[in-house]
Amino acid sequence: TNLSHHAYCIVGGEEERLELFASLERGQKIKREGNPDFYDRRFTIFSIDDARELKSIASTRPTEPSGKKIFIVTADSITAEAQNALLKLLEEPPEYAHFFLVLPSAHILLPTVKSRISFLGGRREGRRHEEADSMKEQAREFLALSSSKRLEYVKKLMEDISKEKKTKQDAIRLLGALEEQVRARG
Repeated sequence: TNLSHHAYCIVGGEEERLELFASLERGQKIKREGNPDFYDRRFTIFSIDDARELKSIASTRPTEPSGKKIFIVTADSITAEAQNALLKLLEEPPEYAHFFLVLPSAHILLPTVKSRISFLGGRREGRRHEEADSMKEQAREFLALSSSKRLEYVKKLMEDISKEKKTKQDAIRLLGALEEQVRARG
């Protein structure tokens, strides 16, 4: 990670987050332990209040000699309101700030946010593109179903999650793909 940009998105989860830590330490000599300029938080849903807190923290200058503030936000989902609240920060960030969003899918990002961030690929990027295409297709098929068939689909998905045949992450990916399809349809 060479920090040539101010905002990045990494599609993935915990493994990619840990890889990012190692990369920042190796490549930029940025320590996370005991570093007041290293913000690392995990969220189930990153909300507008979380976005406001991030903006507030980003507005303070770094205290460490590196002169950089690193912000890592790992989230299963991020609300549209939170994304809109971050737009100004992503458009005109402080010169010392670098933001990393670690998300399960790029589909959950608004086009305006996508246009302001750089995407970093992971080792499994090719597989993720295939999974994203598969999710898009599942979302299209779901939207083509009748209301009663959609309800059956959701019930089956919930049963599969409770029986550990599927994960909550599978449901989140489907919701992200559905959101993208609905947004594309207007």
